[in-house]
Amino acid sequence: AGDAPHVAVVFPLPAAVAGRLAVPGGEPAGDLHLTLVYLGRRVLTDEERARVLGAVKAWASVRQPLPLRVGLPGRFVGADPAKGDAAFRYVSGAGLVDARASLVRALEGAGFPNASQHPAWVAHVTVAYVKRGEDSPVGDVEPVEVSMDRVALWEGDRRTEVAVGDDA
Repeated sequence: AGDAPHVAVVFPLPAAVAGRLAVPGGEPAGDLHLTLVYLGRRVLTDEERARVLGAVKAWASVRQPLPLRVGLPGRFVGADPAKGDAAFRYVSGAGLVDARASLVRALEGAGFPNASQHPAWVAHVTVAYVKRGEDSPVGDVEPVEVSMDRVALWEGDRRTEVAVGDDA
């Protein structure tokens, strides 16, 4: 499974917001996202993809877009042995933890448990990877407001978006 793609349900950042958060030499703006549930490295069959998307669509249809704030910088030391430390921005918002918990339950009910090895979920957007000891490229930052109005199933480069709320 080492060469299988990473699979996750994420909140992809809108282009205008991603452009404000991207840093030189960091992750591409089009890849900036908030991981909601990591499903591991795997190749989904069409049937599995349909089950995941069914759970995500059912979850999204009963929710409203969620106002979030992308705020202070942080760093996960040793996040990726190959790429280094993850330089990130914390994400906060009323209802975010509960919304994610209900998504985790929906995916578990469809047979797709959270596969993250991290001991606790920290809402964040990774903007760059830096070698240990190097300064973070995330300097003094203004908080950025964003509405989580869509979620997406990312399977490597294959990305399927689902609207959140009334028009889902």
